[in-house]
Amino acid sequence: MTESPKINSAYRTLLKSAGNTLGPGDTRKIRRALEMAIEACTGKSILTGKPEIEHALSVASIVAGEMGLGTTAIITAL
Repeated sequence: MTESPKINSAYRTLLKSAGNTLGPGDTRKIRRALEMAIEACTGKSILTGKPEIEHALSVASIVAGEMGLGTTAIITAL
């Protein structure tokens, strides 16, 4: 699956935000959730016109970084 540089950048930011909350194998789970989210969000946008996947990645970063929640919450946000 080909992703835009914007999605790749947002994904890296998400992983940095999650930092110490990730355990062994969690990155793989989050990556799989991202792949599923990309499939589900392709061609869709939110009311502002922003692609749905970018919004989901932003929410997941807030969940991880600002709220300090773990893998399950990150996957749910995606």
